[in-house]
Amino acid sequence: MDGGDRLASPDAQGEAERQGHLTEADLRALARFWQSPSLDDAHDEFCDVGVHFPRASSHPVGIPFGQATLVKSARRLGPAPTTPRLPWLLPLRKCGRHAPLYLVHALDGEAHAYGELVASLGADQPVYALRAPGLEVGEPLVVRLEQLAGLHVRILRRHQPYGPYRLAGWSMGGVVAYEMARRLHSAGEEVEQLLLFDSYPPQLLNRAFGEPPALALAHYLSGLCGITMPIDVSRLPDTAPDAAVAVLLHARLQGYPPGQADPARLERLARVFQANLAAWHAYAPGPYRGRLTLLRAAGTPGELADNGWRGVCGHALTVQTVPGDHYSLLRPPHVQALAASVDQGCDPDF
Repeated sequence: MDGGDRLASPDAQGEAERQGHLTEADLRALARFWQSPSLDDAHDEFCDVGVHFPRASSHPVGIPFGQATLVKSARRLGPAPTTPRLPWLLPLRKCGRHAPLYLVHALDGEAHAYGELVASLGADQPVYALRAPGLEVGEPLVVRLEQLAGLHVRILRRHQPYGPYRLAGWSMGGVVAYEMARRLHSAGEEVEQLLLFDSYPPQLLNRAFGEPPALALAHYLSGLCGITMPIDVSRLPDTAPDAAVAVLLHARLQGYPPGQADPARLERLARVFQANLAAWHAYAPGPYRGRLTLLRAAGTPGELADNGWRGVCGHALTVQTVPGDHYSLLRPPHVQALAASVDQGCDPDF
């Protein structure tokens, strides 16, 4: 019997029964009820609906007696309905005692940029990411940032119907998170935390990405992935989509994007990047009356210590400086400091 199959001692089991808590024996019954092949799968199913318990623990799980009794009755019921998967919402870490943190994609529409950050966050912090539509076959391409934020708010509220919400995003992702927070606030919902990781409002965007989309993509991937992207502009295709695909083909030789990526997917990724860049340029941010924290990279160029956000949202802005530049703040060793700031902002015990 391996470590995941160890049960609590008979004494612990009996005490759990008397206290009305679930034990691992009950968890096995739940696994059968959910028709899950393993305890880990049962664990994930229940995390999806907000029930959290430790893996392979010899201690009883703290669920009130009424719920435990109902759950045990599941042994006599048929299989549970399948929990619908929400499009564009990616579970990066499902369980933890804190409220979920939702990370919004950056220009490439993917969540790869947040991998090191999530691994560096405290174990009690659940994390979900919102990716951009348009990356898979048949998905719409959203061309306005307001529409993108509205779409993400609908997905967010299907997963968590009511606040308080915790939103964060790097670069363009912070701008989308800002607009999401505005919409949630207007709907009467509480946004407890809004974290921008070295994000720029549109009025400063030309200083960071004031170049053709293919070159902007090359510089973005060079910084994000730490790869060399020597691009000869004179040899790029004439059309913007084809030029962006040529850049991605070069990046693919160096491991981006992770996993399998056929030419058709690279073309969709190029179109999403260009659509997001154009949407960011065209966005006109309105005022926001809630709390906002900018985690500004120490290596960010420019004279504005607030990246221009105070002129948008006023005095509700807090600025913290974190080590690294616009890209390296998401990679070791600097990402540990960013994660510490996120943990401090998301932990109610601080």
